[in-house]
Amino acid sequence: MRNFIEAKQFCEHITDGTHDSPHYIKKGYPLITSKYIMNGHIITENVPLISKADFDQVNLRSKVKIGDVLFSMIGTVGEVAIVKQHPNFAIKNMGLFRCKNMLDANILYYYLQSSYAKQKNREFLSGSTQQYITLSNLKTYPILDISTNNKQHIVNTLWY
Repeated sequence: MRNFIEAKQFCEHITDGTHDSPHYIKKGYPLITSKYIMNGHIITENVPLISKADFDQVNLRSKVKIGDVLFSMIGTVGEVAIVKQHPNFAIKNMGLFRCKNMLDANILYYYLQSSYAKQKNREFLSGSTQQYITLSNLKTYPILDISTNNKQHIVNTLWY
C-alpha cells in the first residue's frame, strides 16, 4: 500500500500568484500565467508586461525563487516547470510549490506529471466555463511519500 502526504507537509510553502488584473504596459516586467508554462518550460518572451509597482505588489504574495515548482491551475491545468534561473517575472493564477531542496523539487516536478497526478487534477477541477484547481486543493494535493534513499535514485532514473 502506498503512503501519501499532503503537499503542505511535503513543501515549505505553497501559494498562488495574483488574481488581480494589473494594467499591461509596453516596457516592464513579465507576468507569467498558465499559458506560458509548456512542456516543462517557462516562456518569458512575448508575454504581458507590468509596471515595477505592480511587479512589487504581486511579489508580496508570491515571489518566485530558483527551485520553485510552478503549476498551471487555470485553463490548461497541470503544466509544471521548475524555476532554474533567476526569475525576473511575477505570476498570475499559477500555483507555486516551494520545496525544502532541489531533490524534493525534482521529485515533485516528475510526480506532478505522473498519470496518478493527472487523474487527481481531473478530480480537483472546478468551474464550467474555464476550469481551475483551487489553492486549497494544491495545499492538500496527495504526494507520494518517498523515502529519502529512493528520491535520488528516482530523479537519476527519470533525468537520464
